[in-house]
Amino acid sequence: MTIPVVLDILFPPTLLLTGASVLTLLSLAILGVLEIRGINMKYSKFVNAAASSSSSSISFIVPSRVGMLLLYTPAFLVGVASFWLYPADDSRFLFLKSAVTIHFFKRLFEVIFIHKYSGEMSLDTIIIILVSYFFVSLSLIYTQTFNQGL
Repeated sequence: MTIPVVLDILFPPTLLLTGASVLTLLSLAILGVLEIRGINMKYSKFVNAAASSSSSSISFIVPSRVGMLLLYTPAFLVGVASFWLYPADDSRFLFLKSAVTIHFFKRLFEVIFIHKYSGEMSLDTIIIILVSYFFVSLSLIYTQTFNQGL
């Protein structure tokens, strides 16, 4: 009797969610090993990426403000687009979409109006973090579509 109830609540993950989970786990494991070995990501509003990068590697450098805007904008757009793509009446789903959107709007607002930036960011670090924020926001909203009506 409890098994059908559990199966009504738990759903088998789609191939997309399974793939995203595996990629996330692998990425975090690789980044963890790199951090342990001393190969750190150049991620801070104060870091001088040009001075801290080795001369043997070629890296594109952008100002920290531009880098931070690039980090947060795609995830914010995922939140905004979710209101148009999934106009659901479910209050839990509305709360999640609002939380994602407001969180990244707040981050963008802080980048534009509050924080002062003096450093630089390397483009490879920007891409890693941007993709991470984007896919976490996307997977949160996508996963919630399966829970509507429960």
